[in-house]
Parts: sequence; C-alpha cells; structure tokens
Amino acid sequence: LALGAAVFALVNTHAFSAGFLITLGIWHLLAIPKNRRWLWVSLAVAIAVLLFSPWMPTLIFGGIDRIAANPNDPPVGSLAAIQVWLTLFSNSQPFLLLSIAGLALGIWKQKAALKPYLMMPVIFLLVLALAAQFSDLIRTSNMRYQLAGWLIFALFIAAGFYALYRFRRWLGLGAVLFWVIAGLAFQTTVAGRQYLAERTYSFPAPPAQVISRLALQAEQKPMIIVYDYDVFVINWRSKTIGYSQREHYFERHDIAFEAGDNPEWLENDVRSRAIAEPSIWIVYQTSKTIPEQAAEINVIMDNLNYQRCETVEIITDTVIAQYLWKSLNCQPPQLLSSHQTDAINYQFYGAALDTAHSKLLFRDQWTAQGDDDLENYKMSYQLISADWNNPAQLDLPLVRPGELRQFSIDISKAPAGTYRLMAILYNKHSGERQNWLNSAEDLPTMLTLTDIIIP
Repeated sequence: LALGAAVFALVNTHAFSAGFLITLGIWHLLAIPKNRRWLWVSLAVAIAVLLFSPWMPTLIFGGIDRIAANPNDPPVGSLAAIQVWLTLFSNSQPFLLLSIAGLALGIWKQKAALKPYLMMPVIFLLVLALAAQFSDLIRTSNMRYQLAGWLIFALFIAAGFYALYRFRRWLGLGAVLFWVIAGLAFQTTVAGRQYLAERTYSFPAPPAQVISRLALQAEQKPMIIVYDYDVFVINWRSKTIGYSQREHYFERHDIAFEAGDNPEWLENDVRSRAIAEPSIWIVYQTSKTIPEQAAEINVIMDNLNYQRCETVEIITDTVIAQYLWKSLNCQPPQLLSSHQTDAINYQFYGAALDTAHSKLLFRDQWTAQGDDDLENYKMSYQLISADWNNPAQLDLPLVRPGELRQFSIDISKAPAGTYRLMAILYNKHSGERQNWLNSAEDLPTMLTLTDIIIP
C-alpha cells in the first residue's frame, strides 16, 4: 500500500518521473527473484499507474510537449543528456568517482560486495540516453524534472562511502567531511539558471504566497500595492492550470492587488481608492527601492491621510509597509452606532481631526433597506454649534453601498469650540428629509453622530 501510494504521488508530481519508474521496473524484472513478493510489488505499481491513466490523454495530447517548447534550449543527444544529468546531480563534485573508487577498493579487499541495486544508476542513464535519442523532450533547461533519479544515485554514493569506511574508518570520516565541504561549495558555486529556464523570473519577485497569507491573517483586509514590480510573473496565466498567481493568491480572496513603478502613479492610484480602502499595504524591495524612494512613498501616503502603522520584512529583501487611515490610529475600525430610516441602514464608525486641524475625517457605511432607487437621495453631514450655527458641511450622494468609507469636511474656517456632527438624509430634488427611526433628538430628521471639539 505504501509503495502504491508513493508511486501514485510520484506520477502525479511530474510526467518525467517515468524515467525513474522505468529504471525501477527494469531492475525489478532483471534482478529480483520471481516470487509472491515480486508479484505484489508489480501489482502495487501497476494499480498506481492505472489510477493515473485517466490523465494520460491530457498529458500526451495537451501538455507534455510544452515542457520542451524552449527555442533557446535545443534538445540534447544521448551523451550530452548523461553529461548534463551528472553535472546537475553532483554540481561538478567528484561524488560518483569517489564512490566508484570506494566500491572497487572494497570489492578488491573483500570489504564490500557488488549488490544488484548498484546497477540501477547505469540503467537510469541508459533510459535517459534513449529518451534523448528518440525524442525532443530532454533538454538542459528541463533536466531538473529528472531529479527523482537522484534517489538511485544517492544510494550508490552511500554504498561507496560505506565501502571506504569498511576499508579504513578514517576514510569514512574523510568521505563525510568531503560531503559537508561539497555541500558548502554547492551554496556558492551552483550555476542553476541554465537548468531552470523561465522559472528564474519568479525568484527575485516578492513572495506572493507570503504576502497573501499575511493579508488574510490581518484584522482589516488590506489592499496590496507592489511598488516597482514587473507583473509578468504574477499575471501569467498557465494554459495547463488555467489561472494566474494573482487570481490564486489575491483575487479569489477578494484582496485588491495593483502594481506600479513611479510616485505619480502611486499617488493617483491611492487617491482614487482612499475613500473605501481603510488599509493599504505597499510592498517594495530594498534592492530596487532606495531609502529616498521609501521616504517619498511615506510622504505620499501621509498627504492622503494614511498612517504607517507597521513595517514587516519578509524574504527576498521584501518590505511590507502597512498603512491605515490616520483617523483609525492604527486600530481596526470599530462600529460606534447603528441607525435606520425607511430607505437605509446606516452605521457610524467615528470621526477625528487631521493633524493640522483643518479637516474633520469621519467613517461610515450604509446599505439599502429595500429595492427602492436611491439615486435621488443625498446625505448631508453638518457641523452644528450649541447655538445651531453651521460653519461647515459636506453633501454627498449615496455611493459605495456596503463598504466602509472615509470622507473629510473642510473645517479650516470653523471657530474653535464644541460641535455636533449631524447627518441628514434628503431628496436632492424635492428637499424632503427622511426621519431617523431611532433618533432621540428634538428634530427626527437630524441625527447626531458624535461630538467634536475644535481647539
């Protein structure tokens, strides 16, 4: 059962796993006694492949040819395929030669035996060579798809190192130290881009999966703006999968995502969205965005009434600058009161003065009570003093139903003092006002939202 599950997972991982499975099949046929266990193993693998078989037509006629569709990387021949595989497998380190030498020494000194499984690397290389000879699928840029074969070679290397240990223990220790040194060298010398082709486009990009996960965990779902970013990778829609990373990580979760590369674009985009986006995350990479540009982003957001609340650094030199409306004081929006008229349900989320005390910022939300057309209605927000003077007001149509909104009233000419922020819903043609059904005020058409002190 475990073998069948493993084979089924492997063939679903990639079609090029076939080379590894064919190698195991040939070895199983040639080197293993034909008994009941042999039959059960064969049956487990056959059932696993049979379970995958409904995908075979799609694989053969609709996808596998695109693996080799790289005009900059022609097919390789048999010998070149073997050379590319050995280079990729070993990163040009002499693992294989060291293991062959160890096995030869161990067999000569009768410290090791030539086990049947040690022929598997030879079978694998022959299968790879034949595939390269009779198809156009084997190329340098897709050799990484053959990495299932690394298991066979790792087994061979382990056997060679163990043979060295059996001959002289200090040689075993030396082999282990060599493995560690080679691993450290791999980190600094690997030239993997030739084996990865177009996959390299995604490496320097901000990690969409991490940004999406953090956004979904946030108390207030943010809009994502990636600054100075080539959107090719995230917008690319795979023909095989049928959707892009943008759709998978952001759009299906209702997370707005935009990308731009200059301050003017950023300012215009945020200004157009500031009414209904309480939280905006600006993502940039320190390798591309210099400190002066980051400071300019902060100034733009400050001028648009956003406050930088947190800065999160994630992998690939990526910074997430998290902004909220200044009036929220870096806290998630809190509902303060709910009200109704015959036409709408209305929720008020608070108000605050801007830093210059020249604007009154307030937050609210509304939804329609029924199916009535509300295009003829407006909401008037008025600053009312104790003696019923009105030094400032803002009249707006009913827009963005169901969304949290933030607007501002110019109070630069309002005298210092204590005021009430009041709301009036009226018909813009007839002037007729709607009553607030739960208002305790003397005037049922005027709803007191909050008290405001202008210093």
